[in-house]
Amino acid sequence: GVWASGPKLRVPGREAGRLGGGLCVRMSEEVFEKDVVEFFPPEELWASLKGIGVQAEGGVETVLGAVVELDSPMTIQPLCVREEGSTELYGDSRLDPIAVDADGIVKVMDTFPSQRPVPSLGGGIGYGAEGVDCWELQEPLSDNCLLPLEDTGMGFHQKGW
Repeated sequence: GVWASGPKLRVPGREAGRLGGGLCVRMSEEVFEKDVVEFFPPEELWASLKGIGVQAEGGVETVLGAVVELDSPMTIQPLCVREEGSTELYGDSRLDPIAVDADGIVKVMDTFPSQRPVPSLGGGIGYGAEGVDCWELQEPLSDNCLLPLEDTGMGFHQKGW
């Protein structure tokens, strides 16, 4: 399919180590564009999250993002959910894509990629309607992974997010 045909990057194997009190094992995996990855965010992403009111609780060390570009460093778009308890992931419109080194990747998440139509007067995706990338999470998050909630509210989709 389209999702696995893009450029890929091999993430070097890592040994188990301690970081912030939590045990983390980084594995050797292939990373493709549009993969969802769990990663250690750089300090500027923590600052941006705090700026939009997302607080990292004790033990939180990682976040989820979608790989936008595989250059070194990789460009990753932070992800969020739009409903409490949902497993459907979207690009967080409040945050810009961020550069992340390959050694900051913890794992590639098992997700089902899709698109959702942005409500419009046109037909569905492929018939003139806009589509937004989303990913259905197929595995549980690790206990130390932060997944922000973006309250899209009424009229949000009219902006084209």
